[in-house]
Parts: sequence; C-alpha cells; structure tokens
Amino acid sequence: DEAGRALANATSFPLEVATGPLPPLARFAAAPFAVIEAPAARSAEPALLPLTLRHVQADLAGARAEGALRTLHLGPATPDATLLQWIARLQRDPDDHWRTRAQPLLAREAGARVLPLPGPRPQEARATEVIGLPLPARGLHLVEAESRLLGAALLEQPGPLHARTAALVTNLGVHFKRGRSSSLVWVTTLDRARPVPGAQVVV
Repeated sequence: DEAGRALANATSFPLEVATGPLPPLARFAAAPFAVIEAPAARSAEPALLPLTLRHVQADLAGARAEGALRTLHLGPATPDATLLQWIARLQRDPDDHWRTRAQPLLAREAGARVLPLPGPRPQEARATEVIGLPLPARGLHLVEAESRLLGAALLEQPGPLHARTAALVTNLGVHFKRGRSSSLVWVTTLDRARPVPGAQVVV
C-alpha cells in the first residue's frame, strides 16, 4: 500500500469483476400523456409514438405468445366525459404503482386492437432499441404494452406487467392565459401557429 506494507490479500489480485445484463425495459417516452403533431392532410406517413424496448422484443412480437401491444383509439366524436374518464384512470396509475400495473386496462376493451411490433427485429435479442408505433388517425390513443418478461423482473408475484400511455394526435394547440379577474383561451394550428377561427372551447 502507500506505506509500503504488503497486502494480506495480495494473491487475490487482479480482482475479477462481472456485470450482469441490463434489466428488461418497456417505456413510452410520452408517459403518461403526450401531444403528437398530426401529419399534414396530404401526407401518407402516420404520427409516431416513441417506445423504448430492452429484452422484451420477442415477448411483444408474439414469438413467445406471452405479451402484446394494444391500442384503443378515441376519435374526435368521442364524448368529452369519456375522454376525461380515461385520462383520470391513467393519472391514478403512476409508474411506480406496480399493483395497478399488474392489471391490464385495454385487454378487455371491445374497441382495443393488437398492434404488431413495427420494423425489422434486431439480431441481438437483448438489444435496446427505440421504435415508433404508428398512430394513423387523429384523436386520443391509449397504448399498452403487456410483457411477462417485464413482470418476471419487477413483480413479486409471477404475471405480466403493463406499461401504458395516452397520446393525442392533433394539429391544434390550446393556449391559456390566466388573469385575476378574467382569463383568455385561444387555439392555434401546430404546423403554422395561426389562430383557429370559431374554435369551441369547453371549460
């Protein structure tokens, strides 16, 4: 050591250090809610919702038939009360509340559909990747990733774990200026930042 004394465990060096694999991950960049700008009306490309995956790609792609990606689209004709009910359910479901995450939100919904995992799969099964889930229509999209591999790593009891989010695909932005005696709300387009005449605002 620095004082010139022989180390009692000198025969143990060099020490062998090993690192384990990174844990499974399925996380939406938009959690728990995001606004995604809708593509132009003439564009054939859909809006994309970023999703980061690690170690769970085979689960969500259906190779193991133990996981799934589900989505529920609530279009512009959906009543405001229904939209607010879904947003309230997501707000009661924080990232660290594993008890609620063990229960699905969309598996039993009649309008929900299963999404295929987009893009070519990486050769390395444990690779980390960020993919874009296509959201082709405007409105509120509820998206849920169900993975037993994720549940095995994070839950005390065996079972799937659900990562979920809500994304609003729109070309409108709502602005709010609060005053002591009165307030102002106006709506603009996201692509040109111009006011939308005749917009209906409900408080």
